[in-house]
Amino acid sequence: MGAVLPIGNGERAAAKANDLLFVIAHELLTVGVKLNGTLLRVFGAQKPGYTAYVILKILHADGTASQKQLAWRLGRKSATLTGPVLRLMTLGFVQAGKPAHDRRIKLLRITPAGRDYLDEATRELSAELLKFFTGIPETDLGELDRIVGKVRRANERMAA
Repeated sequence: MGAVLPIGNGERAAAKANDLLFVIAHELLTVGVKLNGTLLRVFGAQKPGYTAYVILKILHADGTASQKQLAWRLGRKSATLTGPVLRLMTLGFVQAGKPAHDRRIKLLRITPAGRDYLDEATRELSAELLKFFTGIPETDLGELDRIVGKVRRANERMAA
């Protein structure tokens, strides 16, 4: 057996905290891979992707939005939404119109077909996600949401 190194209480606590972070990170990655597989099944090659789904959710909630407004809401550059927006338009899920006050802007609006797809995709996604979170009390899900928010903000600070 190897020699045991003397570790003070502070060092031991730090080592335990690091071990805990490693375990949490591993579990999050494992669940993340499974959730990503679920998203790929729900938003497969023949369907609009997850970004398009979120665009539809925003348009359904807000009524209309420009591509620039959508990009701001998603925390992305406007150019990265060109593909998903064009795909949604090609599928007839979104239509573009020009407001009278500024003809340079294209305001996007969800169509009835887009609402139908959004409802169907939401039902399918909810059913798949329930498989991961069934049995977890709502209070625990709220706590998880709070902690994930803290992790997200810490990540944003690191990226800035």
